[in-house]
Amino acid sequence: MAGLSLMKRMNTREKVPNDINESFSAARALLVLEQYRQLCEMAEGICRIVPLKGVSLLRSVYAEHLDRDAGDIDILVYPAQKALQFINKLVASGYCRQFNHLTDSSALLAKKKIALRGRNPLETDVDIHLGFITKKIFRGHCGNFNKDALDRCVTVDNVESVMDPVDEWLFLAHHACFHQFDNQKWIRDLRILASGFTSMEITRLRNRAKKYGMTRIVRACQMEMDRGYGDKIRIFPRPLSTRSERRFDSVVDGMLHKTHTKIMKRVFRAVWEVVFVDSRIGRIGAACRLMFPSHGELKAVYRTSSSFMAEILRIPHLFFSGGALSVFIIYNCFIYPLSHRSR
Repeated sequence: MAGLSLMKRMNTREKVPNDINESFSAARALLVLEQYRQLCEMAEGICRIVPLKGVSLLRSVYAEHLDRDAGDIDILVYPAQKALQFINKLVASGYCRQFNHLTDSSALLAKKKIALRGRNPLETDVDIHLGFITKKIFRGHCGNFNKDALDRCVTVDNVESVMDPVDEWLFLAHHACFHQFDNQKWIRDLRILASGFTSMEITRLRNRAKKYGMTRIVRACQMEMDRGYGDKIRIFPRPLSTRSERRFDSVVDGMLHKTHTKIMKRVFRAVWEVVFVDSRIGRIGAACRLMFPSHGELKAVYRTSSSFMAEILRIPHLFFSGGALSVFIIYNCFIYPLSHRSR
């Protein structure tokens, strides 16, 4: 009866007391952790698992109070060749594929991720990753991060490994940045993790960001932590920033926090990943990849298993992505004229 009463109050949008909200979140977290334990059991003898995002954080920085919402369970499975065997076992146990087009091998390899729906209302969905960074533009410009981060994972038992904390911060930064920081919990995660770092780990984070081409992503995350919490955590000290770095800060801040038309918001969404590639040559390559995706990427983007349909969509995709890049360049030059750029 208490559960039905709570659900009724939530459905009628009545304000739920904080203590009930906290208890509900903690109970939900326990269900997620139990489901994760079952996934580990099912992976035994097939592959190894690395917990990601919410389920990882619930077992580390939020372990005491379980005060972190986990919408679904994200796990990395390796070796990647065993992923389909593990997925088929999950499907046989009652999970179902969220997107049928990802049964296509080229789309799965391009997407590097597959989503499964939970088996019952008490279970959440499961996202299975074949790499830490799976977004198509970011993945192409992070060097050997996926391989090196996997090598640095710490073994827990015969099934599970966990990420190095600095690598986990960079991975979460990529995720938050890709989604334009539209959920405050991601900023909170980054802040809590960074606040526990030693000066040596901050230096390690800065060095890895430069090594793997993630400097712009880290700068944007630092700005959002400053905006949300007024933190004094300095990953890239602002007084030492170059003129071009300060200009980048202003551009991103304007894209995120100024008022824009729906069309400009769609333009920003289309070119977003390109903006965060560190080098100018890299950004040119990223723009080309945005306009000319692979066949598998087209299938993944437009959620189709039809090779014919994917190729038909290539022309409108080129028109839209090329137009978005052109509009963004004009916007960028108009808002931040050439005379203001560093030489």
